[in-house]
Parts: sequence; structure tokens; C-alpha cells
Amino acid sequence: MCGIVGFVGEIKGWNPRRLEQMRDALAHRGPDGAGTRIFDSSGEAGPGEGPARAGLAHRRLSIIDLTDAGAQPMSNEDGKRWITYNGEFYNFAEYRPELEARGHVFRSHCDTETILHLYEEYGIDETLRRMNGMFAFALWDEATATLHLARDRVGKKPLYYAEIDGGLLFASELKALYASGLIDPDQLDEQALMEALRYGTPFGARTFSRQIRMLPPGHRAVWRNGELKVHAYYRNPFETAEPQPGRSIDEWADELEALLTDAIRLRFVADVPVGLFLSGGIDSSLVAALTARRLQREVRAYCVSFEEQAFDESMHARAIADHLGLPITVLSAGAADDALYERIARHTDQPLGDASLIPTFLVARSAREQGVKVVLTGDGGDEVFAGYELYRSVLKLWGSREDRARIGQRRTWRERAWEWRTRLRGPARGYLALQQQFSAKHLPRLYQSRSDAARWRRAAENDRCAILNALKSRPVIDRIQYSDMRTMMVDDVLRKVDLMSMANALECRSPLLDYRVIELAARLTLEQKIDRAGRAKCLLRHLLARHVPPHLFERPKMGFCMPWGERCAGAYAESLIRRWRAAPFPHLRADAGQWIFRETGGGALFRKWNAFAHLVYFENYRAWCSPAGAGKEVS
Repeated sequence: MCGIVGFVGEIKGWNPRRLEQMRDALAHRGPDGAGTRIFDSSGEAGPGEGPARAGLAHRRLSIIDLTDAGAQPMSNEDGKRWITYNGEFYNFAEYRPELEARGHVFRSHCDTETILHLYEEYGIDETLRRMNGMFAFALWDEATATLHLARDRVGKKPLYYAEIDGGLLFASELKALYASGLIDPDQLDEQALMEALRYGTPFGARTFSRQIRMLPPGHRAVWRNGELKVHAYYRNPFETAEPQPGRSIDEWADELEALLTDAIRLRFVADVPVGLFLSGGIDSSLVAALTARRLQREVRAYCVSFEEQAFDESMHARAIADHLGLPITVLSAGAADDALYERIARHTDQPLGDASLIPTFLVARSAREQGVKVVLTGDGGDEVFAGYELYRSVLKLWGSREDRARIGQRRTWRERAWEWRTRLRGPARGYLALQQQFSAKHLPRLYQSRSDAARWRRAAENDRCAILNALKSRPVIDRIQYSDMRTMMVDDVLRKVDLMSMANALECRSPLLDYRVIELAARLTLEQKIDRAGRAKCLLRHLLARHVPPHLFERPKMGFCMPWGERCAGAYAESLIRRWRAAPFPHLRADAGQWIFRETGGGALFRKWNAFAHLVYFENYRAWCSPAGAGKEVS
């Protein structure tokens, strides 16, 4: 797990030494080493020496092959192909004998080198087809003067790029692109701003800068002769697979258990100890159970305890670990303070309106302080197996009569009136309304111009609705899952986990997001997701019950958050109001902070954190992008 940066093309005003500034802006992602390679018209040159047409740089977190042989950027035998790589290629070992039989010579024992040799032998598309993992990489082919960029199927590892003055910059995080000194802070993407305010994050390729885009999951890009082309190499299985009725839940559970056990086995490949994050919830408990019972591994579990009892699940995690016979360390998250909030918000590079950033950072920090480098998590279970409470609302509003009966309950006339109004919007726009943080009624109090706000709101809604409407012939839950996996999971959940874990030089691996597990989930019928009693994730529950008594995990879902709304009060709230009034917002009202940070009631927590994230961003963005600020660590 690492941080990567690079450039290609003749960029006006570019000094190759800036590549080291970009690289070292990602020092937190790779504290174990750093490397740089520059290429001129005749081949490789020393870092920063003379005219350059391409460069790769790397910050290393050593996980597999801890020797210098695993250092990057890494080349093949003849030095004609080079790679800078972030992530893990879990099944790399199965290809090594085949490649050696074909004459390839290995100088290391790491997964990175296998990518180079697969590319030499089979080309980029076949290489990506064979890779099971989480990754983002750049591969420079000196023989053809071609740069390949690629991102894993699900989008667990980020990769940003910017086309500037006839060249291309790329990096694992936005802060590294800011450190180039070539990002114009005036080129704000107003639609991305609207998406972040309304839903907590920009979606898809958009960032707050019009110059910077994110490579989508399951895509690769190629730069050749001054032109960038982006291609999809993998389609989300919820778009292509058909539900398979007629199988019993035990048959599904057998298949899932075999797949998930193998996914866990692959994620234990490392030359450092691997731990488990265990919250006591269904997803992390299932990973722990299969690790202990099927793989017969005694691995240390880690959970975090919070001072606020309403958010503390440590007692549940301890009960699961004791039942499975796993040693467990309960880490105290300690109290968050104002300085920590600022640090977390700056680490996101651009606003991420998700207050669960705070406990995610605290868990990662606590684990890393214990000397842990790699942990397995339960991330992805809610999106892949329909675990969110919001999915029950979707069935109640837009499901069939049978679907609505599945989760029937007594409702007040006010609740029925709200349901009727929301149902009339349809599943696309109605679901967006359920997800919003700042609703349409908030926008006139938030934006300086009502007409601009309305225009950007329509554009943002239309783009999201296009994804939600892409599978109109599919059951409504399949449509929602497909949309969430393409948007909220990638742009919020996975971005959050990557940024907060890598801020602490910790690698998180997610067996439930193995692409084979997702492909299985895409074939499930509704009955295997939400049963007739209205319980979500019923297949995961059924499988977990084979290894853990249900009374240890059958309880209301707690979520993973902190009382930001309660902390953001009193004198601290007043200081935020003053800062908001002075912040250089391009489109937002200076008096909006007054009602946001004093707000109480439903949704206030999310809106306050969202507003705080925007405040920190606009206070710092110009400094991050200025020549004087280039190279200074954003965090």
C-alpha cells in the first residue's frame, strides 16, 4: 500500500524536480521509502536532470517483500517498462510459475513485479483481467512511449489525473496534484460543489477542480502521442447479472462461504502480521468467524471503544471474539478535539460530508499505534448485500405490493402523507431526496444566487438520476444497489476508508468487496437480501449463524459515527460562524454559517460536518495550490 504520482508530456513551466514535491506530499501513505524515475527522449535520466517527457514517483508502505528489491518505481529486466503501484494484487503468486516457464526473470518476491511481467507477456487488458485486488497503478512503456493508468474493479484505491498544457499529471491523492503548483484555484467545478453540499461528496469523475478528474473504478487510461483515452475494462455485475431464483438459502450460503473464505485467505498474503477490525456487527463478525473457523487462523482482533456509550460497540466485539477464541485488543479512541477535526478535514483534500470520518481516523490511528500495518475489515457488506435501513424505505415506497407487505408496519397519518409525496417523485428522484443533506429548501439560505443554485442542482440531479434509471427493467433494490456502488460506496465510503487509514499508514483489506463475492451478490433474489420478516442482509446473517449464536449479533444496527452535532456547539460553534463569515466562498452566503452551526434537530449533525468540511477547504485551497504552498503537506 503506497502513494503514487507522475507526469507525462511537455508541460509548460514544468520542472521535473516538482515531482519530488508531489511525491513527498504523500509521505503519510508510504513512510518506509521513496523513489523517483525521470525519462527523457533517449530513455532514463536522473531525477530532475534536463528536459523530460515522463516521470514516475513512489512512496512505499512495505507489506510484501520488505527488502530493497521491492522498491519502486520498478522496472522489468531490460529497463524498458516501469511501474509505480499502489495496492495489493492478492493472487499474484499463482502466475509466477507460468511466467518463469516463459522465460521471465524475477528479482523480487512482491506482487508489483508480477504486473510488469504479465503486461510484457499479455498486454494491459489481459493483465487487468487476471488481477484480483485493490490497486491503482501507472505503467510507463518506454519502447512505445505510452503511459497506462489503471484502477481496480471496485474502486478501493483512488487515482486522480489532470490534463494541463499538453501534458498529464496523476496521483493517489489530490494533495499531490495541488503540490505541483499547476492547479488553478479559480477553476472551480460548481456542479461538484453542489453535489458535495447536497449529498456529502462529488460523484464519479468530478472533483472540485475542473482540471482534475478521477479515473472511474474498473477503468484504464492510455496516454500516447499527447492524447489521453479512457476505457472501461469491467462492468459492475449489478448491471449485467440476472437474479437466479429457485435456490435455497443454504445453497447460496454454501457458495458464499467458499468464495468469502478464499477471499479472506488471499488477503492474508503479507510479510507483516495481519489483524482484524471487529466491531461486533454482522460484516466484521463474519470475516472473523471464517478466519477462525474455516482458515483455522488465530489472528488478533482489534476494536475501538468510545467514551460515548451510544457509539461504543466494544462489548459486542469482545463477545464475538471470545466465542471464536480470537485474542482481542480493545483500543481507546480517546477524546477528539478541535485540532483533530481540522486535521481530519484537511486530509480529505476536498469536502467529504461524512462525520464517520472521525471514528474511522481514530480506529486507524489506534491500530497503527499498536504496530499493526494491515487489517481486514467488513467494509462493503451494506452495499453489496442490501444492509442499509434506507433500503427498507425504498421497498416501502416503490416496491411491489408483496415487497411493501414484507416490511409492513403501523404508521401515523403524517408518515403516510410523507410516503405518498415521496412515492410520487419516483424511485430515482425520490431516492436522491432520501440521501440529501442540504435539501432544495436549504439552498436559497446557502447560495448567493438562487438561479445559479437551481441550475447546478438540476445538473447534479440529472446526472445521478441517469445512473438510477440505467436499470429500469431490474427490481428496485438492484437499481438502488447499482447506483450506490457506483456513487456513495466509491465516492464516500471507500474514499473515507482509504484517506483515514492511509493518513495513519495503515492498509485496510475488504474481503466482502472481492469482485467474485460482488458477482455472487448480483445474482441474489430479494428474498436472500431482505427476508419476509423485513430483516436486511439475511444471507450474511444465515451464514454467520453457522459459526456464531444469533443472540451475539442480532441487535439493532448502530452505524459508525460520533456526536459531531453535540460537540459542534457553544463557543466552538460561535468560532465556526465567525470563520465562515470571513472565508473566501465563491458562491455561498457569508451569513449561512449562522443558521448551520446553531441548527438542531434531524440532519443537523450531517449538515454541520458538511459545512465544516467546506469551511476548511475554502480556507486552505488557494494556499495549497499556490507556488509558495506547493510541496507543503496538506495535512
